[in-house]
Amino acid sequence: MSIVNSIIHPKKFLGITDLKTGTLILSIVEFVFALLSFFGLNNKYASSLYALIAIICTGLCIYGVKKSKAIYISVYEKYLILSAIFAFILFLLSLITFYLSFIIVSFIEFIFSLYAYHVVGAYYHQVKDSQNAATADAGKV
Repeated sequence: MSIVNSIIHPKKFLGITDLKTGTLILSIVEFVFALLSFFGLNNKYASSLYALIAIICTGLCIYGVKKSKAIYISVYEKYLILSAIFAFILFLLSLITFYLSFIIVSFIEFIFSLYAYHVVGAYYHQVKDSQNAATADAGKV
């Protein structure tokens, strides 16, 4: 049960680094894939519009991590949950069509999106809590 708890409520990214670094790694990797897709070098994204949305969301997340701004990180968090929902829908559709390789790929993408969402969400709450604590301390002075 501790494995499931560490996935749903992560304290570290993949058990080896802090959530800030993990969020930065996830967003940079996604940013690179989105750029490659936007310029037609990778076919992970079906359309240029989806790639452009990914570039914007990951870029905002990278900025938010560097500046410790929770609002920018929340944009990427919302993008990841929508990505997980989309991957789950693709997984269900691939189950209906019995396309085995697509079933495996869409399931892995769904699991990865869900884990990334939990990592980014945990870091978002860390940043938000530290911002709220700083605001409360400033109000006491």
